[in-house]
Amino acid sequence: PVQNQFKIYPNPAKNRIQLVFDSSIKKGFHLRIIDAQGKVVQEQTQLNTTKLKIDIHHLVAGLYSIVILTKDGQVLEQKLIVR
Repeated sequence: PVQNQFKIYPNPAKNRIQLVFDSSIKKGFHLRIIDAQGKVVQEQTQLNTTKLKIDIHHLVAGLYSIVILTKDGQVLEQKLIVR
């Protein structure tokens, strides 16, 4: 996966996070949050945004992957620590 095409604030996080994207993926994307066992615990599709706030208060503490599937076929992934 290509790194650093989006940033996660804060990380580690507890109740909500904000993702900030490079302009190169603002055309739209599908987002998945995946737990350490590989289960998709949250997903959504977004159009035309460079910032996205996500409520994560329902996630149990642990390590997650945030996976972004862009309209042009890129897969971006970063780790998120939930406290």
